Amino acid sequence: EPDAWRNTIWFLGIDPDAPEQGEEGLVSYLNSRTGPLYQAVLEKGLEDSPLKDWSQTADGAVALVVLFDQFPRLLYPGDPKSLQFAGQAQKAAKDALRLFEGEQHVPWAHRLFCHLALLHKEDLPTAEEASLNILRLQKTFETTKGYKGLSQHMKDTALIAQDHVSLLRRFGRYPHYNKALNRQSTDDESVWLRSKKLPSWAAKLAWSLGTKEPPKTSEGSKISKAVPSSKGRKRLRILVLHGLKTNGQGFEKRAKPIWEKLRPTAELIFIDAPHLYTESDPNAKPAPPTSRCWFTVSDVEGPVRYVGVQESIAYLEKVFKTSGPFDGVLGFSQGGCMAGILAALNKPTLPFKFCIIISAPYCRDQDLLRLHLETQPLEQKQGCVKPRAEKISMPSLHIWSAEDKQIECWRSEILAGAFKDPVVRTHDRDHISYGNWPVDEIQRWLEETIGFPDNK
Repeated sequence: EPDAWRNTIWFLGIDPDAPEQGEEGLVSYLNSRTGPLYQAVLEKGLEDSPLKDWSQTADGAVALVVLFDQFPRLLYPGDPKSLQFAGQAQKAAKDALRLFEGEQHVPWAHRLFCHLALLHKEDLPTAEEASLNILRLQKTFETTKGYKGLSQHMKDTALIAQDHVSLLRRFGRYPHYNKALNRQSTDDESVWLRSKKLPSWAAKLAWSLGTKEPPKTSEGSKISKAVPSSKGRKRLRILVLHGLKTNGQGFEKRAKPIWEKLRPTAELIFIDAPHLYTESDPNAKPAPPTSRCWFTVSDVEGPVRYVGVQESIAYLEKVFKTSGPFDGVLGFSQGGCMAGILAALNKPTLPFKFCIIISAPYCRDQDLLRLHLETQPLEQKQGCVKPRAEKISMPSLHIWSAEDKQIECWRSEILAGAFKDPVVRTHDRDHISYGNWPVDEIQRWLEETIGFPDNK
């Protein structure tokens, strides 16, 4: 069967042999083919069913993934049946990926279905790994000619995967599973489920909550919405805080393609940090005289101190007074940590409405760590550090690399966890990888979440 035929079923929900029948026709067709198989598994178990040998081959395991993960969601939206085979689907996905190890020519759709099945598991580490693998798969389409349509589809899928991970970070589970699993929704989950901005991939589940029909969702709820025009609108003013060992002008120059894409939406104000950067190692090559920093980390003896951070806060208060007002703050690396500190301080002398934090860790300074952490950790290690319980009530977008060797991604995740309802986007390149920042998503988030300031 050609890919075009299969893709019409998988991604459009239409039987290509009977397109006039639409989704209802496909559902009827699939029910007639899959019903006996599902019944056999329920009555006898997988090992004693006609499917018992499928998991022995990679293609057979993928077929089980489609049968147990994708089809039930199409056939039984909002019904307990939609998730009754989730465990078998996730096991089959792991089996298939194991059998694919070392294979060079695995069909992209086979890998995608396996990663999606694992993304659907209500387990944050599993979902994070699946989301990252979908992102990596999407990257292969960006460099492959002749796949323009699929490249956009994969880009949308990668963003949807990251939204799933954000849900697990926010709620600890998938609220759109609640009805199918006979779970009571919390107040916050109910607000999300009934939101007008409910994503299209969850809209059918909202119907199962008891409304007469699925809530109407604009194309924008699918994440792939075109960015609205900013023509004739006043731009947002964003203060940009550079990273360690550079300066405002250097940061602006190095990431120029990113800033150019954002300029229709935002006026970006680049400033230098107040401190000169000097290498602490006397044997190291001296830093260029233009290198700046927001603070110096002192942790040789005793508790961690951010030397100079209070001076930087006072300096930024002057910047807000003389060069403001600013709608938001964007910070990278050490500048991102500084943006997180300013957001948590919530001082009248530092007024702004949102922050964008890129590849930045939480604050470890002994006197300021409670801005981001619940308590003083015994060790600054993963699993020992917990974000503050009382969240920072400011819209925030967090971006980091899962492959960052300079700032471990869990440190960025702790910082994001200090905010209420953080939006998270990840990529798979290194720490200084401006070209991989999801600039379209930054712009879309600004325009959909923050909006434009009123024209004066």
